[in-house]
Amino acid sequence: AAQRRSEEWEEEQGMPGCGGEAAAGSVEDGLAGALAEVRSAEAAVREEEGRVAAARGAARQARREAQQASAAARVAAASAHEAAQAVRKEEDRLRGAQAAARAAAAEYAEWAVKQARRTPGSGAE
Repeated sequence: AAQRRSEEWEEEQGMPGCGGEAAAGSVEDGLAGALAEVRSAEAAVREEEGRVAAARGAARQARREAQQASAAARVAAASAHEAAQAVRKEEDRLRGAQAAARAAAAEYAEWAVKQARRTPGSGAE
């Protein structure tokens, strides 16, 4: 019965009368091909894993650089804010000095007019 099944299989495979050795060789060839495909697929998977690891590394580096840039931007913003405050303070001081100078000039002008009025022959009487 086993012989008959082997012969039927040989006929189905298009190898009548080749015997079990040919069938075994065909199976071995098929298995060798399948093994080669598996190894090729494994190599492709390892290659893809390498690309994924490189991409993850690049993403981590980009994230670190973005965090550093963000920190630098915060420092720059704080410095700009401090500089703006210093400018406003200096402008306020300048406005105060200008007001004091105007007041002093007005006071001096008033004093000079009074002096001129008191001085005979100045023409300001």
